[in-house]
Amino acid sequence: MTGSIGMELTKTQRGAPMLLYEGYSYTRSRELQDAVHWVCRDRRNCKAKITTDGRITVVIRKTGEHAHAADPTAINLLKVRNAMKEKAGKSSDQCMNAINIV
Repeated sequence: MTGSIGMELTKTQRGAPMLLYEGYSYTRSRELQDAVHWVCRDRRNCKAKITTDGRITVVIRKTGEHAHAADPTAINLLKVRNAMKEKAGKSSDQCMNAINIV
């Protein structure tokens, strides 16, 4: 978890960085030395963007409004899926054991 309240860094299904912030998910679009630019995960339909500092601890700027409501259920699903992947990767147990642990 990063410094800002409601901000959490996680990964997409393919392992790319993803930022969870205020009930929305963002994927990294560009990384500079002192800032990281993020776009809404639903970038085809939504124009919302945020910029964080280079350490991804503080949101510096918000641009645009979301064209959809926040989806806490989808965010929780992402967290559970990533926790399962992490447990499965670190453990030699069978798949069902990793699921039961989470």
